[in-house]
Amino acid sequence: MSAAIDAAARIGWYLKRARRTLPGEHAWRISDAAARRRWERRAPNVHVAVRPDRPPFAPLGAVEIPSAAEAALAATAAEIRGGRWTVLGWDRSDLARPDWDADGAPRGLTDLDGSPPAASSVKHVWELSRGHHLTVLAAASRFDRDGDKESAERAAELTRQWWEAYPAPAGMMWSSGVELALRLMSWVWTRRLLDDWPPVRALFDDNDLAHRHLWLHQDALARFPSRFSSANNHRLAEAAGLLCASAAFDWFPESDGWRTAALATLCEEINAQVAPSGATREQATGYHAFVLDLSIVALAEAATAGLVVPAGVIDRLAAGADALALIVGTSPSGPRFGDADDSTVARLDGGEPHTVRRALALAAATLGPAVGWPEVEPDVRSATFGAFSAGALARRDDAEPRPRTDRETLAASIGPAVLDAHGAAHRARAWVRTGPLGYLPIAAHAHADLGAVAFELDDVPLLVDPGTSVYDHQPERRRHERSTAAHNTVSIGGDDQAPWFGSFLWGGEAEARVAGYVAEPVGDRPAQVTTRIEWPAHGCVHERTVSLDEHRLVIEDRLDAMPGASKEPRPIGVCLTIGTGWSIADRLRTLDDGTQVATMRHDDLRVQFHLSNALAWGLVDAVGNAGVGWVATGFGRLEPSMALIGASTLPVGCSTRMVVSWEGSR
Repeated sequence: MSAAIDAAARIGWYLKRARRTLPGEHAWRISDAAARRRWERRAPNVHVAVRPDRPPFAPLGAVEIPSAAEAALAATAAEIRGGRWTVLGWDRSDLARPDWDADGAPRGLTDLDGSPPAASSVKHVWELSRGHHLTVLAAASRFDRDGDKESAERAAELTRQWWEAYPAPAGMMWSSGVELALRLMSWVWTRRLLDDWPPVRALFDDNDLAHRHLWLHQDALARFPSRFSSANNHRLAEAAGLLCASAAFDWFPESDGWRTAALATLCEEINAQVAPSGATREQATGYHAFVLDLSIVALAEAATAGLVVPAGVIDRLAAGADALALIVGTSPSGPRFGDADDSTVARLDGGEPHTVRRALALAAATLGPAVGWPEVEPDVRSATFGAFSAGALARRDDAEPRPRTDRETLAASIGPAVLDAHGAAHRARAWVRTGPLGYLPIAAHAHADLGAVAFELDDVPLLVDPGTSVYDHQPERRRHERSTAAHNTVSIGGDDQAPWFGSFLWGGEAEARVAGYVAEPVGDRPAQVTTRIEWPAHGCVHERTVSLDEHRLVIEDRLDAMPGASKEPRPIGVCLTIGTGWSIADRLRTLDDGTQVATMRHDDLRVQFHLSNALAWGLVDAVGNAGVGWVATGFGRLEPSMALIGASTLPVGCSTRMVVSWEGSR
């Protein structure tokens, strides 16, 4: 019976997926699947030709590594050599001889309904095979003052183990182009960082197994790119990986053709996926950082190999870096709007990934920061790529300073809207999710979070996005983390802002249009943004105005009926997810006018919530509750917190008002 249910569910998903495809996509998918099967059957017998006149591998010159980053790198490398490493929040203890097909899931893992995962976490399985442990080991070997040959030997052994485990290009490890691309980029930098270690030539340059894997990975990327509604960051990653590998490993007769085509595709995708304002169209802060990482690493390789990178593409990429710097500011990570799975490339640092701030450090070292950037801390990777690119991606000294993206342009194009109010006592920053739902018809990495508010006080997150902790193996939690009700916005009738079709598939369009915006307080007028979100299924428009000054944050919501729609009351819900580390100083109490008040504390900071008396409010603790109140501080990492939940059935035209005020020292 369960098999029949599973089959019906799969058929239903495919029918929904078909409704969100682009013209010509069905025919392409059928043709592509058939071509892949033919290629997989033929690939084991393909003769891989290596150029007899192949050029030497481009070396890495002298690099000055920050001492703190060097110590963290050495500690992480020691952990990996000891057979342990944390992979996307899950501890692996099998790195002495990894089970590459295992996800390393902790004991007792359950979905929201209490059931165990129905399958392995494919994301965790793939992550280990991306080879980040190899580049960390290779970097530790390269930058160790006493010459860490043990890390070099371990990197070589783990590389050989993976190559031997997957001799034929079939199965899970070959099913996703982005995984092939990231493995290639890790191998490029493992080879480069071990250049001073003589055995590396036997591992890569003179090894038939290495040649075979390098060729097959690149040939697959060249033949089977993501296209149509799947051409999001995956297509950009595929081009970046192919460009990086074909420029670095210029060893095959096909290398020149691969390199030329990959550079053209990467430039095209940078211009398509990064808006002129610098915002990335996927509406996901984590993927904004990932696109920067991929593009910088690949274009640095191309420029070093002598390829001409169009100035306009570098300018667009720099705009993306400037936009991320503007969004994040001094925040530890900025808002976690949309999916965030901690994806990165060429990981050379120890400790936690901190992908957003590390992406800014990489951009600052290679593209150069614009005027007004926040201070970013250099790390091993940024220092390495700064030395490797040698200014090839930066503007000339005699060129005009690049214009920095301003907050008005950012909010009006894709978003988010950023509000700042920095007073003598406190520094307050709010982000409001504006713009379209996501990128391409399926909006794969977007959440239904239009109008959502994130807020930090003195760089301490107070109102936070629930984040992303899972993709595939806990479907109920995945659905919850993408839902409108889980975000700091208004939901109507318990529905999402667009129809839910699947874990990476929205069934319709939605948009938060900016109706007014002031980025900073002017005189007595606060920083403010107003957005309007249409709910056609409920015949109404949600208007939200968020105001910020140095003393308080105000969120006002109003529902209006669309022309011709019923004026009957609508059931609404409001969620305010609180960041980790806050405690309750005074639980919900009701004032004489019906307003409910809650007080919270974080060290010396004390904030008070004045909640609309039009809604019935409750404070939900994560403990004892599987969904609301949990915060994903990283992929695979859930931490308990709490949320204020308001609900009521409100007449059309009714407004609600919530005020957050604060006191205490920085």
